[in-house]
Amino acid sequence: MQLTKNMDALVLEPVRNTSNQEEQIQKLITLSLKEDARSNTGQTLAAYLQPNDQHQLFVALFEKLCIGIVGLENLGGHKYYIRHIAVEPDMQWKGIGNFMLEQLPKFLLLKILETETDKKYVGFFQACQFDVFPDPHKTTSDEKYHCVKVFKLNSIDHFFPE
Repeated sequence: MQLTKNMDALVLEPVRNTSNQEEQIQKLITLSLKEDARSNTGQTLAAYLQPNDQHQLFVALFEKLCIGIVGLENLGGHKYYIRHIAVEPDMQWKGIGNFMLEQLPKFLLLKILETETDKKYVGFFQACQFDVFPDPHKTTSDEKYHCVKVFKLNSIDHFFPE
């Protein structure tokens, strides 16, 4: 796929059902999980499909193919936590992850977006303009980072997108 030449064909959509993309969505959720939690992919997807605003899942589609996911938990007060984010391995480092994060304010009244990550992925969040802090509650020998991005909240843009 020639994504870099045709970024206009890339769209982000909220997941309402998984009818024809369930296998790919589950694969991407699995990629976003730590190895010891990968057996819970079905439960994770089911939580996102519940009819509430507590958990929301978005997919990045390129030519109707699911190539990325971002799953959020609503923490209240326009604050969301990234629980899952993944891009198809052969499509990584082409701006898809950043695209997904930048598109979220079109769907949500989003003021603060945060997550935790390890040393392997901290550079991704820095490249996406997140502020990164060492985790002060570090309980393991692994380096963990708390990542926070503050968006300009403009409710008019939310109700009247371009």
